[in-house]
Amino acid sequence: MIKLFRQRETLATWILRTLLAGLLLLVEIANAEPSNAALPSIQKVFDQHSAIMLLIDPASGQIIDANPAASRFYGYSQQQLQTMKIQQINTLTQEEVAAERAHATEQQRNFFVFRHQLSNGEVRTVEVSSVPFVFDDKPLLFSIVNDVSELRETQAALWHYQTQLEGMVDRQTEALREGDERLITLLLAGSLVLLFTVLVLLRLLIKRRQAEAALTLEQKRLEEIIRGTNVGTWEWQVESGDIALNERWANVVGYELHELKTLTIQTRLDLIHPDDRIKSDMLIGQLFRHELHHYECEIRLKHKEGHWVWVMERGNVVEWSDSGKPLRMSGTHQDISRRKAADAQIQYQAKYDALTGLPNRVLFLERCEAAISAASRTNDHVALLFIDLNKFKPINDTLGHEAGDQVLQEIAARLGKVVREGDTVARFGGDEFVILLTGLHSPEPISRIAHQIIEHVDEPCPLSDGDTVSVSASVGVALYPDDGPSIDALLRNADFAMYAAKRGDQGFVVYASEVSEYACQLQ
Repeated sequence: MIKLFRQRETLATWILRTLLAGLLLLVEIANAEPSNAALPSIQKVFDQHSAIMLLIDPASGQIIDANPAASRFYGYSQQQLQTMKIQQINTLTQEEVAAERAHATEQQRNFFVFRHQLSNGEVRTVEVSSVPFVFDDKPLLFSIVNDVSELRETQAALWHYQTQLEGMVDRQTEALREGDERLITLLLAGSLVLLFTVLVLLRLLIKRRQAEAALTLEQKRLEEIIRGTNVGTWEWQVESGDIALNERWANVVGYELHELKTLTIQTRLDLIHPDDRIKSDMLIGQLFRHELHHYECEIRLKHKEGHWVWVMERGNVVEWSDSGKPLRMSGTHQDISRRKAADAQIQYQAKYDALTGLPNRVLFLERCEAAISAASRTNDHVALLFIDLNKFKPINDTLGHEAGDQVLQEIAARLGKVVREGDTVARFGGDEFVILLTGLHSPEPISRIAHQIIEHVDEPCPLSDGDTVSVSASVGVALYPDDGPSIDALLRNADFAMYAAKRGDQGFVVYASEVSEYACQLQ
């Protein structure tokens, strides 16, 4: 009798647990919110994003290559990733990595679960699928990384929920043990009916819930990408001109979103630089005519404080009419001012002398090419003046290079005041300067400018310690086309003339054939 009672008691416990589980599941289904119907459009906007991929040397763990998606995920540039090893990203120890590989083998998984650390210190749980292959007789691993942090958190939450539910069932079961068999029988009947109802509802709703879960996960990923890359987003209703912007779009140009009252395409057109609007309109037109697969353009937008901000605009048409007309276009908007400033600085350093700020040899030769080409069409003259400083070396030797640099900076400033607007003064190297005079209808201004150069250079140069030093200039002049048909010929002949002026103790010498013969004899 006691054994039979215990068997019935165990059966009642199972029934109660099933009943409570079914009730909770129905509540969860009833409270589920429908997903956002507009999500598929978001997916189309970002369908160009690729998976996170790494190419790794299995022997050393060195990251051989990484794609842009990996750079965005980890927060390092592709170049930085290529200098790192996978051990710098994977937070697991060698022993933990070995244990995970063993678990994957036991569970017949084709991926490993690791913990990867991003550049900002955040640690994410990832699934890594690796395929070995040989490149140039060297074994490598091609790894695809999938961020599953949210999924793992969801699994942990479900485990906690299950634990709480089981605890509650156990408590209720304990209470039922104190009840009578009639109540157990009623609960058994009710639980069977409820379980059947739950199964029917689950069968009807399972596909819908799976779709909603997939869309919700995709939305979360896209939101994380937008937050991680710190970009603005926009959506343009082409026919009406209405435009939707996010807060970051407004922040890039110094505004809060609420300050941009009427959001239409005119909002953007009022901010864009006129020169860039022409280029942008042309590219968008090509996109609308199906001549481009996507839109990408660097433009300048006017900041609230009045300066221009460089922005990279990217986008695509995400909805077309049946007749092939664009209806809706979406894209991103990213501040690239720092990169443009860095590019400009690199360009400046490549063509300007760091000490004097004058054009260097590269930029000077470019301007000579342009000047000679123009003069050949207009039959004008071009003059090239080659200037060498006398008594400069003793200043460097006795007072030091700092004093010498001060002299070069002072002479550069003086030469800039002598020439006309449109002429070029450049530092050719050491204590040598060159001047390009253009638009000369006759050689007459050359003598005046050469005398002014000599007079200005002869004036004492003040130093930072209060002392002054003196240098002088020897100037050689060559004319196009009389003294040479090319830049190389003009430079060579101007150098000959300068050499003759230096040896003959003259201020300046204009090149002639006898100057070349005289310079060769002195050498």
